[in-house]
Amino acid sequence: MRNCCLRIALLLVFVGSVRAQSVPDVSGDWQGTLHLPDGDTRVVLRLTKSERGAWSAALYELDKTGPVTSIPVVTMQGDTVKFTAVYLNNSRYAGKVSADGKSLMGTWSMAAAPQPIPLTMIRPTKETAWELPSDTGEVMSPADADPSFAAVTIKPHDPNRPGVGYHWQGGRNFGTTTTVAWMIDYIYGLHKSQLVNAPAWVMEDWFDFQGVPDTPGLFTQEQKNGMMRKMLEERFKLKTHHEQRTMAAFVLTVAKSGPKMVRAVAADPGASMFGRPGPNGGIMLPVRCAAMWDMVTFLQGENEIGRPVVDQTKIQGRYDFDLEWTPEGMEVLPGGPPGIYTALEEQAGLKLTRGTVPVDVIVIDHVERPSEN
Repeated sequence: MRNCCLRIALLLVFVGSVRAQSVPDVSGDWQGTLHLPDGDTRVVLRLTKSERGAWSAALYELDKTGPVTSIPVVTMQGDTVKFTAVYLNNSRYAGKVSADGKSLMGTWSMAAAPQPIPLTMIRPTKETAWELPSDTGEVMSPADADPSFAAVTIKPHDPNRPGVGYHWQGGRNFGTTTTVAWMIDYIYGLHKSQLVNAPAWVMEDWFDFQGVPDTPGLFTQEQKNGMMRKMLEERFKLKTHHEQRTMAAFVLTVAKSGPKMVRAVAADPGASMFGRPGPNGGIMLPVRCAAMWDMVTFLQGENEIGRPVVDQTKIQGRYDFDLEWTPEGMEVLPGGPPGIYTALEEQAGLKLTRGTVPVDVIVIDHVERPSEN
């Protein structure tokens, strides 16, 4: 009886090994034509497997304008590939790899189509591969460049006109509607409690900012911050100095599980984070092309964090990931996402810990309302 059980166990191990070996490696490029309601578009799906065995993808739509779509999480279940493209209105794909590993047959589901759309993708050869477009058509500004704004317009914000935001469009233009305090906090990566000696109007009055850089190309975050800092110094006569004070803060570190983010696929070094209602309640935040500096700035702005965040992750570069959480005070639905602290650890591999630590503060020595345009 014991020998019989041993033979069965060995057989199961052998069968499992054969099945695992029969699933082909899907990493690399797959291409096919997606028949959408508004017309056909050629797509290229680039699948990547990380050192820790996690899958991610980049999706190129060759017949449409726009940046490459990052898909930080791809699920592999046997020979089935599944993912959700959050930035494409939560479109979903599920497909099976053929036995010979040369085709991926599945369906594309989206809100604009009443039925799933068949999508078969094949592995292209060097001769049949479609040419991929550059991400933006622009190149990086030299690292040692010191760009400024060639033209700047600053106007008091009309409270009756809706719309508040912040954007950089490559090296072409910059625009935001915000307070001077927010801009200072953003430039230096501060929580509002780290800005000292600010007049009330700096904290409360909103302005519309528009700027055109004097140098073409894509800018690093440091170059963008320098341009905005010079704008505040010239137009608001801003003068400040740094100090270090000990205060209650959060320390951002890497969780024991390690980072779960994937390297950013976009060429533009500007972070994109636009929250929206999650599919299971709570908030869904697709984070794209973000450095830890961007994450610190975002976290400090969350009401439930409510204090400075000090980055001790030592993580360099820019990353993509999706963060889904239920804010404090919001009802957690069945199957809904966890709170932000747990979500950060489980979904991004980052951890927030409370502490009292030295932090940088910016002291305003002088500031004036903006000069006329």
